[in-house]
Amino acid sequence: MTNDLLTLSPALARRLVILRQRLAGPRPQANAAGIMDIVRDLGCLQLDPTNVVARSHLLVLWSRLGRYDPAHLDTLLWKERRLFEDWAQAASIVLTEDYPIFQALKRDFGKGDSAGAQRVRDWMAQNKALRRHILMELSRKGPLLSWARGSIRTWLHPTNRATERATLTRSQVYDIVVFILANNIAPRVLLAKFIRLAPSQPNQPRRKI
Repeated sequence: MTNDLLTLSPALARRLVILRQRLAGPRPQANAAGIMDIVRDLGCLQLDPTNVVARSHLLVLWSRLGRYDPAHLDTLLWKERRLFEDWAQAASIVLTEDYPIFQALKRDFGKGDSAGAQRVRDWMAQNKALRRHILMELSRKGPLLSWARGSIRTWLHPTNRATERATLTRSQVYDIVVFILANNIAPRVLLAKFIRLAPSQPNQPRRKI
């Protein structure tokens, strides 16, 4: 076994980065399998409300696949659930198989000594009833649109609602992860999270898991 240090020239390092970003080399097939290959290599597809030519995540796929049918992406997101939307370095489309990573990050949300973490803890403490109400409504009624009357965004601060309506190009749909990804992730992982966040209350019918 040798201890020789592997070195790369700057030119080779640049070529490797471009290759792993799928901006050079053979193109993946322009189908669902090709989209999955790209997301695995990139780690995520960042979402952005800017829509001059097309949404940014669609342009990232186009630059690597060429002409493709965006319906393949919709199928992966909303039917097969092999991808889902979460927070990576920003709002992003990520791999469902990576859910345990994002779950671990959520467990640490609001922890630490930073001013931001303290604000999160203060908000959660001040809005326990609202948090419970949102979870119970999602549990009883199913997915809720962000802009519909009686939906999640109507319960939040008016400034937040105005900002979202100004920046988003479509209404968002909210639901509890246990119902969305139940067929794609180990049920024990999801159930433990669901029970912890939304404890049972009497006379509250629930959807079946």
